[in-house]
Amino acid sequence: MVLLAILVIVFGAKRLPRLGEALGKAVVKYRQASRSRSEIEVERVDDKKPSEERELSSK
Repeated sequence: MVLLAILVIVFGAKRLPRLGEALGKAVVKYRQASRSRSEIEVERVDDKKPSEERELSSK
């Protein structure tokens, strides 16, 4: 209850619904992103020998 009073004082009564809506949307997007890990592409870095790296960089 005290937290709600502080939020009303800081943000004002008119901004509070928009703030809550934005926070709710952010939570939903975060949950969707954490569930769909297969969509994230991870690039694999091949271990190259130092001699191969020198040859490629000299060309």
